[in-house]
Order: sequence, then C-alpha cells, then structure tokens
Amino acid sequence: MIVNLANLNASNGMFWYAVDKIKSLGDAPVTVLVNARLAPLACKELPGATVIKIGRGAAARRIVATKLLRRSSEKVVTFTSHPLPFVPNQTIAFYDDYPFAGRAGALKRALFTLAARTSRCRIGIINRSLAMPFLARCGIPAERIFFDSAFPAVDLQQTRARTAEPGTPLRIGLVGTDSRKKNYAEIFAATLMLQCVHDVQFLLYGAENDYVSDLRADFPTIDLAVVPSDDVGPIAFFDGVDYLVSAARAEGYGRPMGLAAALGVPLFLLRSPVFLEFFGEHATFFDDAYTLMQHIVTTRPPAVTTAPRLAHAVLERSPFFA
Repeated sequence: MIVNLANLNASNGMFWYAVDKIKSLGDAPVTVLVNARLAPLACKELPGATVIKIGRGAAARRIVATKLLRRSSEKVVTFTSHPLPFVPNQTIAFYDDYPFAGRAGALKRALFTLAARTSRCRIGIINRSLAMPFLARCGIPAERIFFDSAFPAVDLQQTRARTAEPGTPLRIGLVGTDSRKKNYAEIFAATLMLQCVHDVQFLLYGAENDYVSDLRADFPTIDLAVVPSDDVGPIAFFDGVDYLVSAARAEGYGRPMGLAAALGVPLFLLRSPVFLEFFGEHATFFDDAYTLMQHIVTTRPPAVTTAPRLAHAVLERSPFFA
C-alpha cells in the first residue's frame, strides 16, 4: 500500500483526515510519501508506517515508475484530488470544488477530468452536496465514487466535562490557517463594527504563516493568538475555547467542527450546503458574520452545547483501502 500525502504542504484538515484513515489500517504495512516539513509529524502520528520524505514531483514519478514500469500490484491512495493519468489501482479523496472554481480553476478541472477518466480511479468523497454534482459534470461514473465519514475517531472517555460558564473575555475558537477561504476577515470586521474588541479573544488553531500575518496587519486591534496545531492536540484546543466559529462558505467538510460537535463545543456557522449537510442539528446558523458575532457578544451563550452531540466515529478499516 502506498499512501501519497506529498501534495500537502501544511498539517491542515486534509492531513489529519488522512492520518485518521491510515490509522484504520492497524498493523498492515503501508508506505507514506510526505514532504520534508510534514515528515516528522507523520512519523510521530504513524509510528508503524514507512515514512518517506519526498517532493510532489518526485512522488508522482515514483508512483508512475512503480505502477507502470514495474507493474506493481500495490494500491495507491492519494488523500488529495490529484489522480495520476493512466495509473491503475488508484484511489483519491475529493473534498470540495473550491480549487476548481472560476477561470483560474478551469485548467485544473480539465487536468483532473483527464486523469480521473484515464486512470479509472476510485474517488472517496467527504460530502455529497458539493462533490456529487461536480464529479457528475466531470463524467465520473457513480459506481467509482464512495463516501467515507470525516468524523474523527476519538475516545470520549478521555475528555473532561465542559463548564457552561464562558470566559471573560469570550474565547472564540477558529480552526485552520491554510486557506483564505476561512474568511476570518469577515469575522474581525464584524467585531470592529460591533465595537466589542475587548469582549472577545480569538484563538486560531493552525500555524503562523503569511495569511495570519496579513490578518494581524489588517486588524491590529483584534486580540488574536495562534495555537500551533503541530504541538497542541485538537481536544486540548477545544478545552480552551468557549465556542467554535466559522465564516467559511466553501468548506468540503470541516473536520475539527465534527470533533467539536462530538465534544459538546457550541458551533456558530454561516449557512452553506456542506455545513447544513453535516451540522444541521448540531450548530446555530447565521446569514452573515455580523449577525453571528452580535449574537455571541450580546447573549453570551453557554459554553457547552444544548444541541444534540454528534456521534463520534468508530475506528474501522477505511473504504479508501478496499
């Protein structure tokens, strides 16, 4: 089994989703291709795997040589939407159509369609609301598409009970720093308009990068702290926040939100097809960030959800490896 993570440059939701799925293999032998930056984290999280540091291009060449030249029977699983053309016995993950949007995404759409059709790869989807219409437009037969839950497997017995009283200032959790589709600027702008800067603290789960630097430059009065996701586990992060908020409208799932919903962290989200698909019964929805933030600062909701908790996943072998 070859698992290709070389297209990932950050320990984002796609990385942790892949880690969850690889762990479902148990003791089965697996080779994980990953870039140098993520290799130490992959070794830490997957101690039983053979982790190979490799760049994106070199990983593609290695897989092509293995499958086409040496005609290996090894399965190839790529946890991004990057099928290799003509390479058999591939499985890829498809999260959302965001990378393929607009004129800039037209070439990516064409290359994806060519590679997916010629390789006849299996495609694992996380959501149905965005994925199925896009793949249908690409001419991918439904029999090559399967669904695998993105709900993280977690032992809730090891978590501690949340207190209902929120902090002062309110501790608002945000997750992910790898993409501007997170739309944090809309949340911060609403905070300034409401003149509630001193009433809230934003804890951003991710990593310091150019996106975060730009946010700090654009919103210097916002109380923003980055909680490094490579060093702090998600359960520990959620222990330190009162709420989880998102202003994104183009998420393919929102893995940390699934964990938050299982842990009883209140979710405040903007309406989007994917969020409604997964969290319709577990979150409070708003049409815009201003209304969302206004609700939080004026009502100070309890820091433990009153909505039904999301059932967490049971660790079993993922259909990505079928």
